[in-house]
Amino acid sequence: MTWVITDKADGPMLGLVGLCRFVHEHRRAEVAYELLPEYRGRGLVSEAVDRVVEYAFTGLGLHRVEGHADPANTKSVRVLERCGFSREGLLRENYLFGGKFYDTVIFGRLVG
Repeated sequence: MTWVITDKADGPMLGLVGLCRFVHEHRRAEVAYELLPEYRGRGLVSEAVDRVVEYAFTGLGLHRVEGHADPANTKSVRVLERCGFSREGLLRENYLFGGKFYDTVIFGRLVG
């Protein structure tokens, strides 16, 4: 499930936010987001993530939403923390991109 991020109802697309990697039997999914660099720092992603997580819990009946981030991406980490996610662990060198392995920090948020 993916939604467009805009700063006005009829404004241009500035980014995306969505839910992916659903595990229906465990009522969980992962939140993912992307924003054009020139629009970062305005709180748009935090607002979008809050709305999507609320929909995940109330509209879809999920119990858990996860967020994954590169620990070096402090802005992404701050978005998850700002949105009420708790840091749960680090997966070392679990992501291969451009011939290099990267770590992933795992965040979780439970309904309620």
